[in-house]
Amino acid sequence: MIRDPMRTELDRPISVLPRLLRCVTVVLCVCGSAALASIEEEGKAKVALGETALAPATVERVVTSITPSGILTDVTFLASDEFYGRFFRSPFAFKAAEWIRVQFETAGLAPGNPELRGVEARSTPATETSVDAGHITDGPATSGDGEADTPAAAAEPSPWFMPLADPEAAPNVIAVLPAREGSPVADRTIVISAHYDHLPPKRRGEDRIYNGADDNASGTCGIIAIARAVAALPERPACRMMFVAFTGEEAGLKGAKRFVAEPPLPLDSILGVFNLDMISRGEENLIYCDGRDFSEPLRKVLRAANEAVAMEIRFDTHPDWLDRSDQGPFLAKGVPAVLFSVEDHEDYHQVTDHADRILPGLAARTARLVALASLLLAEHAAAEATPVALEQATESLPRSTP
Repeated sequence: MIRDPMRTELDRPISVLPRLLRCVTVVLCVCGSAALASIEEEGKAKVALGETALAPATVERVVTSITPSGILTDVTFLASDEFYGRFFRSPFAFKAAEWIRVQFETAGLAPGNPELRGVEARSTPATETSVDAGHITDGPATSGDGEADTPAAAAEPSPWFMPLADPEAAPNVIAVLPAREGSPVADRTIVISAHYDHLPPKRRGEDRIYNGADDNASGTCGIIAIARAVAALPERPACRMMFVAFTGEEAGLKGAKRFVAEPPLPLDSILGVFNLDMISRGEENLIYCDGRDFSEPLRKVLRAANEAVAMEIRFDTHPDWLDRSDQGPFLAKGVPAVLFSVEDHEDYHQVTDHADRILPGLAARTARLVALASLLLAEHAAAEATPVALEQATESLPRSTP
């Protein structure tokens, strides 16, 4: 998230061993009996809004499938030195985009930009990249001195990506889970988003890499966890679910602005946007949620979903954040949207924002909250769109007299 004007310039990379094993003890702790008992308690609560309720089995599946250990594993990888800070105009951001695409595809999602809207340049880096067990090997090509080369000329456009106009910028990654057949709101969409880019490295110092574990590997891995959980349900949601990993947020919300300027679907078909940006620091069970007045439908489903998650949600305490992350361009267009985030901390925009300092339980609970709220929003929209509901709504309208 952009909360200060601090910027650095891309410098020559250095060889630093990845920190992929730094969080083993934390994984063991969060997978203990206390954490498992907490998950069981969360999965038993009722999630309902008015007459619309999620099936208890759905709630349990979502809660038990989004785990702290799973999110920690992904954050540890995405925030490792291997991705060199994920600066959006670097080969490492392209590498991160490809890793995210693989996670979405493996989860069973479909490409989210089938008409290739906004494609004016390459959408994948020209590198010799392969995927092994969901992780990327043989990353961006390097010159003889070890410096990563600028991605070379155009590769074939991909329906998973929406590039920016800048050919050196990594793309947005877009995936969808189609609505179930026969749903009256199958053409409506719920967007779940996070930015995956972070900052260029420092010019000097022993540690020059801004790993960006909380900002925003946590949000990115949160939406990946939600995608996996929702796609694994036996029945698809009532609305289309779109998952977007935005690029260029740290440089001025570039990816989100590109999306709303040339959306892959009508903006007025979007029921709401849930944007996750820094969800893993601070207090263990506290998340902040901010939106505009017209975001109230999202607050309602979040309060209902929280019956199964039992988080402390502080609504609308930071209106100054609303234009500083990727929900901003949607709100500017009148699309209901909310931001999930935490307060600034000592590692915000510092090279010390490492994976071993995050609270994976907080990130997991936030992801569960968003997953359940989005499913409830879809079911509530479907219930409101049934013939009976539409007839009742029509009868309540004022009648004109002849």
